[in-house]
Amino acid sequence: MSSGDLDGAALILSLPEDVLALISARLCTRDLLALSAASRRLRHALYGGGADKAWLAQCRRLLPSPPHLLAWRAAAGGSSLAVCRFLHSAAPLLGALWAHQNPELGNLVAAVPGFLSVVAARAIPQELSPRLRWAPVFELLADAHGRPAILFLHGHQPADLFPARLSSLQPHANVLFLEAQTDQDPIAASSSHQFPRLAFGDRRRLLDSLVDACRVTLPPDLVAAPLFARSEEDLPVLAARREAMLRLHREAGGGMVRTPEVQGLLLEAKKKAAPSSPSDGGERIRLRRSLSAVAVAVRNGLRQMLTVQPPVPGREYSGLWGGTFGWPPGRPEDECKPRKALFFLLLSYEEDSEGKPLLIATKVLEGTHYVVHPNGSSMFVARMGEPSTEAFPWQTDGESRNVDVERGFAGEGIATGYGFRYPGSKPGSLFVLQDGQLAFVWKETGAVLTLKRLNLEELLKKGERVPALQPVPNFAYLTKSYSNVFTGFPGSSASPR
Repeated sequence: MSSGDLDGAALILSLPEDVLALISARLCTRDLLALSAASRRLRHALYGGGADKAWLAQCRRLLPSPPHLLAWRAAAGGSSLAVCRFLHSAAPLLGALWAHQNPELGNLVAAVPGFLSVVAARAIPQELSPRLRWAPVFELLADAHGRPAILFLHGHQPADLFPARLSSLQPHANVLFLEAQTDQDPIAASSSHQFPRLAFGDRRRLLDSLVDACRVTLPPDLVAAPLFARSEEDLPVLAARREAMLRLHREAGGGMVRTPEVQGLLLEAKKKAAPSSPSDGGERIRLRRSLSAVAVAVRNGLRQMLTVQPPVPGREYSGLWGGTFGWPPGRPEDECKPRKALFFLLLSYEEDSEGKPLLIATKVLEGTHYVVHPNGSSMFVARMGEPSTEAFPWQTDGESRNVDVERGFAGEGIATGYGFRYPGSKPGSLFVLQDGQLAFVWKETGAVLTLKRLNLEELLKKGERVPALQPVPNFAYLTKSYSNVFTGFPGSSASPR
């Protein structure tokens, strides 16, 4: 091998495409990118037209469904590299969960794959039913090069979309920011500092004008189209919906707006500001969204972005679980009224001061009319190294089948404490049942919370879409909500308990 080929590029490039694809399938995307940076020849080869099989093998690792992958690839102009770039770039979002403490009942947003896109869907407080009710929040689409840059916010009406651009996506982001940004010239950039100088009514009119100006509407035949594929039959309509959204984004200039009312309000703010360089007063404003890592306030371990620990040996019960209070456990197909309130709990492992394992169940969703415990509360804590001395109170389930208990652990469950925000705890036991369910029983009251592991992505695909929340009347003073803000929607459901 000549001195110019000491990097091994000639040997790699001499391999057949099929062999390169097999090698690529054994590498992670980061390794393949590092390989492309090893030499100029390798970079040219891996980013050229002849390396599609290598990137297609990467796509198969990241998106296992062959029919979906072929449809995504066709939507990306036949480029496996663009699909792979999008899947790799959007990986920090996929499978992520966000929780917010307004309303205190829970506000759980999950990011799941759409169609060459990421769809953020909000699971709303609800009763246990056959179909999970959810509302769309935003969609992040791949551009022509596979970058996750094209963004749409969902409005209250199903046809309303608000185009924007994703300015940054940090790998360890835990907070989602939305802001209106002026154009990039220095004079216009000062408008963000002038916004607080406006009177309250002017600020509200400015935001209303901005929102009205950047709103786009889906074609009527695509309003009822799904946001993600429930089956292969949905792929053609999803492709058509994506093309329509890309066209709307181009026509809207990516969210750039220029209206006389916006200009007038900003000019009024400039008059109140210190003298500055003259300008034409024609500010162009873009909706911008970024995902950033910042320090956030926490309560009982709840962060705004939640890390879902995968189950591993020794930590088998970590992950997202759902369930109801009472025995026998509630079933989605039950027609009894009222239905039981649905609870979502995030189970995670920590260690106590002595290094012993604890299983902590954090509440992220509560399907009652009025919140019983603050969102982010630890519903129970089980000491996984301490067997329970209590017996499970029930011998049979709702179908008169015997209940077999595999294991039991001692712990404490949430109870009324000093005020709403400072709950206390009472002794209890966590039982592992033979069918994979968990049941926490409070010793003093005999109350029981039964849980089953959830696949949230599948629940969303089989669920029922409801409208997004209506606009906030007072953006400057967001009152804390302790009731279900979705109960005003037609067909909404929440349990009194």
